[in-house]
Amino acid sequence: MRTIDGSHGTCASRAQSIEKFGWRLKSGRAGTAVYFWVKSSYYIKLARAWHRQLIAENRLKYESDLKCCIIIAHIECDEKEILNCETEGLRESILELAIEKKVNLNSPHKIAPVFDLFIKRLEEKAEITYKALLIKVPTPKKDYLEEYPYLILSSPLCCAVRNTDCIDIINIIE
Repeated sequence: MRTIDGSHGTCASRAQSIEKFGWRLKSGRAGTAVYFWVKSSYYIKLARAWHRQLIAENRLKYESDLKCCIIIAHIECDEKEILNCETEGLRESILELAIEKKVNLNSPHKIAPVFDLFIKRLEEKAEITYKALLIKVPTPKKDYLEEYPYLILSSPLCCAVRNTDCIDIINIIE
């Protein structure tokens, strides 16, 4: 078993809904999943910045309580159920599929289904179900993240959880 600690930035009303009803998978940069910033010296700041960006982009407009909440969680899976998307050549293979499917390579909404299809094919070939992905993703926009030492840290590592049974909420920070 492997445990990955992560942070998930959201608003208070969504955090309450998650506690009461559970997680909902959503389309994101690496396909359909729940996204966590992997624990690092910046994972709380990244979650707060993500929340600020959601508000600025009016993506929380139907929520009743917009106050920032950061959910800290353990993600537990067998090591073989975690796909490391930073493995050499893996992203090139996903790119080849995106080009084959004639997808707009600059549209996150168009790229997400490519990740889903790629992972589905990989799972069928390997006869395994990946419950989580480890993938580097861009930080929230600079307007919402005070500082991030990109030249040293590069893009932050994210855990995209595809099976919500793996998620154990440890704490919610307001």
